[in-house]
Amino acid sequence: MTTRPAQTVGGPWRLGDAMSLLTLNAVGVALLVTGWFMAGGRLLLHDQVPGANVAIAGIIVAGVGNAVWLLSGRRAVGLRRNVVGAAVEERYRSRPRPTAVVAAERRVAANKRETHEARGRTPCGVCRP
Repeated sequence: MTTRPAQTVGGPWRLGDAMSLLTLNAVGVALLVTGWFMAGGRLLLHDQVPGANVAIAGIIVAGVGNAVWLLSGRRAVGLRRNVVGAAVEERYRSRPRPTAVVAAERRVAANKRETHEARGRTPCGVCRP
């Protein structure tokens, strides 16, 4: 029995990805609320600038956390797609009959059986002559 990497077992994200997402979003929201309270109740614009800067920093921190989370999921999906693509490619080294349903969207060479076998192709599991 072979074991699969942790990236491909449940979903595209690991527990560490979720924890970093949660942490960075919590820090971002805390900075946003802090900036809001710093700028709140101030009448003049130059008094509100430090609070606005803190709030903008909070938005950036939360945005970076979300971007890292999405990119790690995208990377895991890409790795899974490569693994599945290699398995499908290995599976379809076989040759379907030109009239088979699985060959409807594919370019299939209608050669003699010996020609296909000489090229290392075997009958597919659907046609299996």
